Amino acid sequence: MLIAYFFGLRIGNIRSSGLTFTSAFNDKVSSSTNEEMSELNEELRNIAINIKSQGARTDGTDSTQAFIKARAKSKYIFVPEGVYIIEKLILKDVVLFGNGTLKWKGATTSFMMELKGRCVVKGLTFDGNASLQNSIKITAIKLTNADNTSIKNNIFTNFHSKVIFSDIANSPNVQVLSNRFENCGTTKGCDVVTVKSSDWIIRGNFFINIGDGHCVRLGLYNNDPTVAPIERIIITENTFEHTQHVGVTCEIYTQNVLITGNIFESLEQAVKCESEGGTVYDITISNNIIRNITSSTALNLSVKKIKFTNNKCYNLAGGPYFGDFYDCSNNEFYNCGSLDNGVISNHGSPLQGIIANNLIVNPRYRGIEVSGGTITGNRIINCPDQAIGLSKSGLIVNNYIKGAKNGIVLLSSVSNSIINNNIFLSISETSISFSNNVLPNNVIIKDNLGAGN
Repeated sequence: MLIAYFFGLRIGNIRSSGLTFTSAFNDKVSSSTNEEMSELNEELRNIAINIKSQGARTDGTDSTQAFIKARAKSKYIFVPEGVYIIEKLILKDVVLFGNGTLKWKGATTSFMMELKGRCVVKGLTFDGNASLQNSIKITAIKLTNADNTSIKNNIFTNFHSKVIFSDIANSPNVQVLSNRFENCGTTKGCDVVTVKSSDWIIRGNFFINIGDGHCVRLGLYNNDPTVAPIERIIITENTFEHTQHVGVTCEIYTQNVLITGNIFESLEQAVKCESEGGTVYDITISNNIIRNITSSTALNLSVKKIKFTNNKCYNLAGGPYFGDFYDCSNNEFYNCGSLDNGVISNHGSPLQGIIANNLIVNPRYRGIEVSGGTITGNRIINCPDQAIGLSKSGLIVNNYIKGAKNGIVLLSSVSNSIINNNIFLSISETSISFSNNVLPNNVIIKDNLGAGN
C-alpha cells in the first residue's frame, strides 16, 4: 500500500507499487475481480429477490413498486434480462445486479433513482429514454449519504442531461469502475459523473459520444449552499472519446486530484481547471495520452500547483497554459498549439514555474511562451515562429532548438534572467533577439552554441 503526496498534501491510499497502475497489476486485479464477481453472482442469485417475483413487468408499465417490494424482503435484488420502467426509485443499502435494463420513465419531472447508504450496482444497463424527456435538466441517479457505494460494469446510455450526481461532502469513498457511458447529453450542460464528495475512484470507464457537457465534473457550483473541499480523487485508466466539450473538469474547492493513465481523444477540451478565490489546486495530470483536441484552450490549467508530467499530446489546437507554481516536465507534444500562442504558456505573470525536458515537434506557431520560470532541457523542433519567448524573468538553460524563425526572444520587460548553454541549429532569423534590439537589464547570456548571429 502506498500513501502518495502531491505538493505536500495526502492524496490517499493507492494499492499499487507506483502512482500509475502497471499492466501486470491491472491483469491481476482484473482477473481476480472477474473471478470474484462470477462467484458472487452465483451466490447472490441464490439469496436475492428476483424483481419479476414482485410484479415487475417488461411490457412498458412502471415497475418501480416491484423494486421497493423486493428491497423490503432482501438487500439483494436480481434484475433478469428485460426492460423495466422506473421513476423516483429510492434504494438504501442495496446490492442491485443482473443483466436487465432499467429505463427511465418518459416525460418525467422526477429523478430516475436515488441511492442511499452503502450500495452496489453492477452489470445493468441504464436507459435514460432521452427522446421522451422534456427540456428540464433533471439528474438521473442521485447519491445521498451513499458512502462506500460501488457502481461498476454497467452501461449508461441515451440520457438527456446529468447522469450520476453526488451530494456535497456526504457520499465519500465511492467507486465508479469499468462502466460504459455512451450517447449521453442531448442538452447543453450534461455532466455524466458529477463528484461533490471526497475520496472517489473513477477507473476504467469508457465515455463516448457525450454531448455538450463534462464527462467527469469535480467540485462545487457557484450556487451550492455548502462550502466543502472535494479532495483525494483518483481518475485513472478511463477513455474519453468523441465528446463535444470536456473530459475532466475541476471546479470550486477541488483539491488534491490525480488524473493518470487516461486516453483523451477527439474532445473540445481534455482537462479544465477553473478556480474562484484560489480554491482549486494540487492537480496532478500524468501519463495520459491526449489526441485531437479542438479548442485553443485544450488544457486549461490556470490554477495553482499543477503538475503536468509524462503526457503524450498529439494534434492539440492549444497546449497547456498554467497559473502559478506549476511543473510541466517530460511531456511530448506533436503538432500542437494555437495559431497565436505557444504550445506551453501561462496567464498573467506567474514566475514560479518549471518547464523541463519536454519534446515539442512541429508546433503550429510558437514553442514556449511564458512570463518566467525555469526553462531547461527542452527540445523544440521545426518551430514556424519563436521557439522560446520570455517577458519577465527566467532561467533558460540547456535547451535544444532546431529549425525555428527565432530561437529565444526576450521582451524589453525582461530582467534578472540567465540564458545559458542553449543549442541553436537551422535558425532562419535570430538565435537570441531582444525587443527594439536593446539588451534587457540584468540579463546574462553566455555559452550558447549557434548564437553567433
